[in-house]
Amino acid sequence: VQLPVSSQAPAPEIVVLCLNYINNALKTKDLYKMVPPALKFRNLRMDVASKPLTLDDLCALVDMPKRTVRFYIQSGLVNRPDGETKAARYTQAHLEQLLTIKKWQQAGLSLERIGELLAKPGAGVLPPPRPRGAGTVEVWSHLVVADGVEISVEPGRAGLNPEQVRKFFRGVMALHQQLSKDNNDAN
Repeated sequence: VQLPVSSQAPAPEIVVLCLNYINNALKTKDLYKMVPPALKFRNLRMDVASKPLTLDDLCALVDMPKRTVRFYIQSGLVNRPDGETKAARYTQAHLEQLLTIKKWQQAGLSLERIGELLAKPGAGVLPPPRPRGAGTVEVWSHLVVADGVEISVEPGRAGLNPEQVRKFFRGVMALHQQLSKDNNDAN
């Protein structure tokens, strides 16, 4: 399941609804036997907010390996679960934390920066970029559209992931080609 990079993660209930739909579609078409066990979802329900989740269910919802979720917990990026080992239960808050981390990683933020932002209250939207200062290293994407026409984008500050930057550049090139063609047709 690919979650969109936006200022707000989709409601977990919608994610669960989509997963249940996929799960039921696979069962009815007898394709369920061909799906790897890691992708099969156990009776996920709409009431995610009130029911505690197992680690398996949580990992299926956020599309992350267990090892990654455990690492985030050890690193302090995600709260510790209620209970220990197999009895550990995860809540809506854990789900939201993991979706936020995933969204920010897709936007190009480092885990260190994500940790800084999660430590601040109200850390639910795409974060503001770090202030620029002496010694700041930035990675810019540069597109030469034509002689004298260039576009520079710093994806982190613009809130774009690499695929969005590529789409933006393709769109700019298509627009430039169309304008050039229109200009040639007019002459």
